[in-house]
Amino acid sequence: MLDGTEYTVRGYGWVTQPSGAPASLSLSSNDGEVAAWTRGLLQATVPCWTAG
Repeated sequence: MLDGTEYTVRGYGWVTQPSGAPASLSLSSNDGEVAAWTRGLLQATVPCWTAG
């Protein structure tokens, strides 16, 4: 097991099975492409976040 933050990317509704039934998709990792993509997304959207 690796230490560090685990990133999870989930998709609901836009994923369908061949039968047309809805499905969900979930990818989790604390390293590699999933983590790099999530960190990049968070960094790119910093200007979108406001104090609540």
